[in-house]
Formats: sequence, structure tokens, C-alpha cells
Amino acid sequence: MGYPRPSYWFETGSEPLLPLTLGQLIEWAAEEYADKEAFVSVYENVRWTFKESKEKADRLAAGFLALGLNPGDVIALWGFNSSYFYHTSLAAARAGLILVYN
Repeated sequence: MGYPRPSYWFETGSEPLLPLTLGQLIEWAAEEYADKEAFVSVYENVRWTFKESKEKADRLAAGFLALGLNPGDVIALWGFNSSYFYHTSLAAARAGLILVYN
């Protein structure tokens, strides 16, 4: 049966992919764009800079690890577009956890 075209666009880039984890990328962004807004939720009246986002994520990540979770463990998140979802996603990456969400 087959499909007439692929379901993605493939094009070789001029720069190779960076060998960074998402947790490392969050660290880099917090250094590079520290005081720029990273997250805005109008309905929650929340605004976080990249530096604030990383700091909040690191605190939650430390909590995950204190609970006995280890890098590579899987956590599930069921939620909606909110500051909590964003915050938990960053924290999972910073702790080296695998995040599954719906």
C-alpha cells in the first residue's frame, strides 16, 4: 500500500547536532539568556526568566532525587499547559529522569 511521501522533512544541515542533554541545554540557556523571559502564563499571572526557570527546576529535581529517584528512572506526568507542567518537565531533564506525559 505505502504512502506517497515521508511523514517528515529531512534535510542535511550545515552544522552537526550538539552532544548536549536537555538538562545541559537548560543550563546553557540559563547562562546565555539569564534575564530574558523563558515562560509566561497570562492566566496564572506567572513570568519566569531563564535563570529563574532553571533555579526552580533544580530545586524540584533535587526533591525528585531525595525521594529516591535515580537518573534514568521514568516518571509520568498527566497535566495540561501550565507552569507546573513546564516546571516539572525542566526538573525531570535536570535530574536525568525520563518523562512520559499525556
